[in-house]
Formats: sequence, C-alpha cells, structure tokens
Amino acid sequence: MDYEKIYKQNQDLKEEIKHLQEKLQEYKDMESTLKNTLILAEKTAEDTRRNALKEKEIILKEALAKAGKLVDRAEQRYVSLNNQYEELRRHFSLFKTRFSNFLQSQIEIVNSCELNEMAEDRYLFDSFRQAAAGCDEEIKKEYESDRENVDDTNVSEEAHENPDDIAAQDTSEESDSKDNESE
Repeated sequence: MDYEKIYKQNQDLKEEIKHLQEKLQEYKDMESTLKNTLILAEKTAEDTRRNALKEKEIILKEALAKAGKLVDRAEQRYVSLNNQYEELRRHFSLFKTRFSNFLQSQIEIVNSCELNEMAEDRYLFDSFRQAAAGCDEEIKKEYESDRENVDDTNVSEEAHENPDDIAAQDTSEESDSKDNESE
C-alpha cells in the first residue's frame, strides 16, 4: 500500500506541477502582455507628446504670423494716418497763410481809404457797410434803411441821366460785384 500511496502522491504532485506550470505560463503570458501594453503605452505617450509639441510649434508659428500681419497692418495704418495728418497740417498752414494775407490786404485797403474817397466811390462804401452789417444787427438795419433811401434817390437821379450811361453803369456794377463774390 505504500506503493499505491506513493504512486497516488506522485500523480497528485505531477498534476499539481502541471497545474502550477500552467499557472506559471499564464503569469508569464500576462507578464508579456503587460510588458507589451506598457511598451505600447509608453510609445503612445511619446507619440502624443511629440504630436503635442509639433502642434504647439504650429500654433505658435501661426500666432506669430498673425501677430506679424496685425503689426504690419497697424504700422501701415499709422503711416497712412500720419500722412493724412501731415497733409491736413500743410493744408491748414497754407489756408492760414492765404487767409492772413487776404486779411492783411483788406486791412491795407481799409487803411488806405479816406472818407472823401469812400464817399466818391459809393460802391466801395456800400461794400464796407454791407460787410459790417453782416457782423452787427444795428449796422445791418441802418445799412438797409440807408440802402432804401439811396435806391430811391438813385432812381430819381437816373431818370434825369442818359439811358446809355445807366446801362454802362449797371454793367460795370455787375462786373464789380462778380469780382467781389469770386474773392
């Protein structure tokens, strides 16, 4: 019986060894699978990191390109606005000079006129009064009142003058008023 018992134990031990070898193989397979999975995960992580770096570089390049374009456009806009500003300054300076010269010439005309000369040149006198009337309401009313009186007087005087002289005077006055309007 000992022999049977030993044989049975031997069989049990063989089965246990076989079972343990199968388990060992399963663990080795599992280990191999885990190693492969770990290697694959490491490769995937490395690929993901590389792709992220590439994407970061692409985004940075695009952002820098856009920023460069924006800066270029802003600089162009600045130059354009600065040129417009300088052009306006030149126009204003030219206008100021011309207007100053115009005013100076008008002052010289006023200073050179004597009251007697103004009385002789009724048109010039009326022009000065009309300009002054545009600035002051009292002068304007006074000018309009005097103008009506002068027109009534002129009508009666003109009735006694030669009709050809009146036509020539009207043409001369129209020419003078057009010259003044163009100034």
